[in-house]
Amino acid sequence: MNRALGVVVLVGLLVSCLGLQGLVYAGSPSSYGAEIFLFPDHGHRGVDIWISGYNFTGGAKIYVYFDDRLIATETADWGGWFGDYVEIPPDAGPGIHTIKAVDQYGVEALASFTVTVPSLYINASTVEPLDHIRVEGSGYAAYQWYLVTVDGLVVNSFVMARGNETLDTVAVVPGLPSGTYRLGVVYVSLVTGRHVLVASKTIRVVNGYVDNQSFTKTINGIEKQIQSLQSMVNGLEDKVAGQAQTIDRLNKELEALETNTTRLQADLSLLEKQVALINEEIGVLNKTIDKLQAGIAGLADKQEKIRMELLGKLNATAEKLESIIQTLNNTLTKTTATLSSKPWINYTDTQITKLKTILNTTTARLAQLQARLNNLQQTINQLSQTTSTKEKQLETTIQALQEKLNNLTKQLTLQNKKIDILEQQAQRQYKLYIAIIAMIAIITTALTIMIKKKH
Repeated sequence: MNRALGVVVLVGLLVSCLGLQGLVYAGSPSSYGAEIFLFPDHGHRGVDIWISGYNFTGGAKIYVYFDDRLIATETADWGGWFGDYVEIPPDAGPGIHTIKAVDQYGVEALASFTVTVPSLYINASTVEPLDHIRVEGSGYAAYQWYLVTVDGLVVNSFVMARGNETLDTVAVVPGLPSGTYRLGVVYVSLVTGRHVLVASKTIRVVNGYVDNQSFTKTINGIEKQIQSLQSMVNGLEDKVAGQAQTIDRLNKELEALETNTTRLQADLSLLEKQVALINEEIGVLNKTIDKLQAGIAGLADKQEKIRMELLGKLNATAEKLESIIQTLNNTLTKTTATLSSKPWINYTDTQITKLKTILNTTTARLAQLQARLNNLQQTINQLSQTTSTKEKQLETTIQALQEKLNNLTKQLTLQNKKIDILEQQAQRQYKLYIAIIAMIAIITTALTIMIKKKH
């Protein structure tokens, strides 16, 4: 019987591990990153639950509280991990409660546990001996084991609650005298062996057994149930052998996760180096842009200075031309007046030729000055065009640099997104890694309990 009990315990724990239902991730890690897990996270009072945690102080004492009540004292290994079964207080009220694990140095983590009130439904309250009663209910602890009893007599043993915290089984009414009895659902602690009545209903037995022949029929029915249970145990032993292969597969997945984590860390380091190089390029581009902006400002000042000097020379030349033109006009006026007032004076051809030569010379000088003015204007225009071309070239260069800077910024944004994705993947793999470690710890504990019960 102890062997069968141990096998059932191991199978239940394996099913709970592989199902991964009811596993709670602590909602409030401490500044040291300590976290705790509960399995299951719902159940009635008096139930045993598995609690494990990591990132506590290595080798420290850890105190486990249900609300403000101390319910267990554990010791972390040197890696800061611990795991054990704890009992939900038998007088705990229904609703959400806080389970806290805190070590002697103040590192703590919290998780929530909901205390349920199991319900019980039976399809018949008036029965006869050897009748089958359907027993159903909700609010039980997922994957935990229960007995169905009639006034303390076990009529169905080791009924496992489903993952959705419901119970559904069939019990056979034993050969009892007519009368009123109490049909109950009893929780069985596979850690301490204690029994806790969690729900019950009243049934009435009619046409009860009163002679030895009827009692013999009842015994025969019970023996058939025992044979059926033995067959179930044999089948479960085969399943346990199959679960060993599952454990090996989990170990291989754990190794693959560690390898993948190492690769992700290498990728993250490479991305950080690329980001550093991009930041250096951005710094160089910023310095180049500052130099170009300073050059543009200096070129604009120089252009303005040259333009003002040329305008000054042009104004001076224009004033000089106006003065010469004014002098010529005065000379012509005076000459005309002289010729008009002294008609008797006869100028010889030589004098007239000389006067024409002077006029022609003056005209040529005026033409030369006009040509110089035109050259100065062309020089000013060319200088303006050259300056405008250089400005456009500088603007084009600045735009190209700005585009390159934008591209580098986009690359940097993409790299940051890749880093975020890698960090999220690493966090998910780390959580899966912790869940696998917790499962292996639960399986190891179950094997240890089974071995102890065998001996």
